[in-house]
Amino acid sequence: MNFIKCAKCGEENPAFDYAHLCGPVKLKQTVMNKRIRELAHKAGLTTYDPEELEMFADLLVRECANVADRAEENGCEWIGGNILTHFGIKS
Repeated sequence: MNFIKCAKCGEENPAFDYAHLCGPVKLKQTVMNKRIRELAHKAGLTTYDPEELEMFADLLVRECANVADRAEENGCEWIGGNILTHFGIKS
């Protein structure tokens, strides 16, 4: 796991921790995965804040995982369809 050091107090925090008691902590580099960058480019996002895009992608993937988990718990065999429906996307 990567850690970052707070410029104010010197406390070490996991790289995914964006804030603690001293206030916002900006990551110096993004750990965004290559596929997220490819999809952003495909969507026409040629200029973007990598940290914001990474946070958005993280939230989106977590939402998809939650939909998939609920579908699986209910015995659904076509989980991908549930994710598309959840986001209002026609297949």
